[in-house]
Amino acid sequence: MDFTLKQAELSDLLPIRELWGEFHASQPATGDYPRMDDEEKAEWTRLLALRLIDPVTSPFGCFIAYAGDIPIGFLAGDEITRPVGTPRRYGCVYWLYVRPDYRALGVGTALANAGTKWMRDRQLEVIEILAAPDDPQWTARGWTPVATRYIMPVNEMLVGLGNQATHGDDTTTTEPHQPHTEEPTP
Repeated sequence: MDFTLKQAELSDLLPIRELWGEFHASQPATGDYPRMDDEEKAEWTRLLALRLIDPVTSPFGCFIAYAGDIPIGFLAGDEITRPVGTPRRYGCVYWLYVRPDYRALGVGTALANAGTKWMRDRQLEVIEILAAPDDPQWTARGWTPVATRYIMPVNEMLVGLGNQATHGDDTTTTEPHQPHTEEPTP
């Protein structure tokens, strides 16, 4: 199958949004985290537009594949600089999506190749990805898991720590911090 691949530009904004919507709809339920209502989708589109205005100097890499004039897949990620630790700069891929009818035809590989070369050209040595916790495909492909992210609402954390949870404009009542001391075990 013939397809073309290019670094995304502002003119690709709507096709990428369409693909991103399909990607998001295809993901397993995550308990509505992060929330992606219509307002968030509009904000995602606005931020994507800002990043696509200047794809050469932007720390955001985005590639899109077309079969004729039909968008069939995209890859997008960032160059990130961490405050401490090395490598200080690394690439992070957020989205790699190929429409189901175009999978196993080399589209995903071509997108990954373009994104990896973009990162290499920016002198990045490491790529990180975000994946669903139960997705075994990445270790099978040679990726090394390095961390697991956990989430908890702030008020649940406060309650778990023995504080009073708040809602809206209420204030939280907390006890003064008491350092934890343990008696030495003989």
